[in-house]
Amino acid sequence: MLKKGGKPGKGTYMCAECGAEQTLAKDTDVLKQCGCEGTEFKKKGEKKPVGAKK
Repeated sequence: MLKKGGKPGKGTYMCAECGAEQTLAKDTDVLKQCGCEGTEFKKKGEKKPVGAKK
């Protein structure tokens, strides 16, 4: 899981709490805290790893 303040690279990231999206245009852009106070994100379209709990 990606955390606020991280620099995961270009792409669209979804808040793990509410699903709100942030789009990062540059590799140096930083994930910001979501408006719902969420601090964890996953890359949009990324599937759960094999063996991950549902």
